[in-house]
Amino acid sequence: MVGPDDVAGERLPPAGFARVMRSTPSEDLSDVLSEFARTMLKDFPIQGILDHLVCRIVDIMPVTGAGVTLISPGREPHYVAASDKAALRFEKLQTELDEGPCLAAYHSGEAISVPDLSREARFPRFSQRALSAGLVAVFTFFLPALEVPRSAEHLSWRERLGLDALTLLKNRNHRVVFITTTLFNIPLCAFYPYAPAHLRDLGFAHTSAWMSLAQTTEIIGMFSLGWLLLNWRVKWIFACGLGFGIVRFALSALNSKFALLAGITLHGASFTLVFVTAAIYLDQRIDPAWRTRAQALLALMNGGVGSLIGYLGTGWWFNACTHTTNTDWPVFWGGLAALVGGVLVYFLSVYRTVGDGKMIKRSG
Repeated sequence: MVGPDDVAGERLPPAGFARVMRSTPSEDLSDVLSEFARTMLKDFPIQGILDHLVCRIVDIMPVTGAGVTLISPGREPHYVAASDKAALRFEKLQTELDEGPCLAAYHSGEAISVPDLSREARFPRFSQRALSAGLVAVFTFFLPALEVPRSAEHLSWRERLGLDALTLLKNRNHRVVFITTTLFNIPLCAFYPYAPAHLRDLGFAHTSAWMSLAQTTEIIGMFSLGWLLLNWRVKWIFACGLGFGIVRFALSALNSKFALLAGITLHGASFTLVFVTAAIYLDQRIDPAWRTRAQALLALMNGGVGSLIGYLGTGWWFNACTHTTNTDWPVFWGGLAALVGGVLVYFLSVYRTVGDGKMIKRSG
């Protein structure tokens, strides 16, 4: 609410500009709400917290008073907090007259903004009494009752462990995406421990620097992904990423300096087009209530199941391809290329294109 001290001459300023602020109101309000959130975490009385909040609102917003009223069906309004006696008096006046901006906001469910109370016709009796008491402008908004989430102690063990997310696998395409990324992660686990060893065998020094070539195509893939999502079906983006994975390992299997560096370079694009697309797929295709659990399940299957099998499996494969002190790199990388080829065949044969489309729609 705004009192007479905020009126310049006889002309009432627009709502929200009654005072000259040193910083923007949104920044100040953000600070106050952050302070309010921190206070809620401490062992302070709720009444004291609300009293402090309304006073701080008056300090940083262009108003002279603020109040909080609790309204329930069939009950009289309950005044929870007020910045001063005048604010409390205006809150009580609405109950006495059974009209006013708070009641109007409650019944309409919308914010009520009255920059000039003398011109307000929706609640004439309140306007007349409030004007005589010095009130000239009002802004009221309604906070509806929200459904309180179930407490953690009522969750089942299946929900606590996130096992309810496994129901997402009942959907055919969702299941294919989860399985494909998990299987693809298995051969990719060989990249980090064994590509540097191959570089050293071919006479490269500073292997970490050469490995960073993968980041170049990863960045290019990130920038290209928006266009691809806009113009390609998601199936072919996945297929392209898996195809890059096959070429990447096949080039490494050639066992030459140039081919190995080319294979390392393609690793970033392959990674982006499969794993980043999978995360975007879940965000776009999964019901909002399940998105967090879907992303968690994806991380578990890739970083947990896929990585565990990948590091153990590729470690076994590396030992099988190593004789005395020499590693048969063509066989090692060729076997991984064949594995990615199998993943691609699985994906193309099982993923259904029916009902599948571009994940970003053109506007306009």
